[in-house]
Amino acid sequence: MKFTTFRNLIIAGATSGLVGSVYFATKSQADPPAIATTTQTESAGTKPSVPEPSPREAEPTARPLAQLADVSARAGQTDSPSPAKEQAAGQTTASGKKLFAMRPFDEEIIRLFEQTPSSDKVKDATPSRPYKVNLYAEGGKYVRAKVDLNRNDKWDEKWSFDEKGGERIYKRQVSPSDDDQSYPDKFKLRNKMWEKSE
Repeated sequence: MKFTTFRNLIIAGATSGLVGSVYFATKSQADPPAIATTTQTESAGTKPSVPEPSPREAEPTARPLAQLADVSARAGQTDSPSPAKEQAAGQTTASGKKLFAMRPFDEEIIRLFEQTPSSDKVKDATPSRPYKVNLYAEGGKYVRAKVDLNRNDKWDEKWSFDEKGGERIYKRQVSPSDDDQSYPDKFKLRNKMWEKSE
């Protein structure tokens, strides 16, 4: 046998061995071996084995208490509430004025009004919310608020609070065009329903 023929056989063998190794390596990565499953006959007192969840699946991710409180307070509300999305309650007053249901964050704004003021003005009383509320106090109580529902630095609503004859009166002026200038829609809170003023 000639030397060149012998050399060519060696090179061809090495090449085919290398190609075969690469093929099996890529095939084993693409198709991982299936886990063998055993079937058991269910008899009295025996149950099919259920795989145990991994520790990561079994334990939920721990969250700070403040974050959990924030999530629970925001349950049921959209990330960016819009003044154009007033939900009609399907009811009207005796005088024919439309009634609208309270939104989830309305109650939080009312709770802010009920707090004792620490200063004449509070900027961003809701820093962890998707909406921004500024509060204004007079005579030792909060009487006005401005609400930016989507934090675009344009006030969507103006709130006012007054007490007459022991009755708490909340009024809300809304800018449906989100222009921070015109507030044509007016509402008054009565029996936990927003009554639209004409």
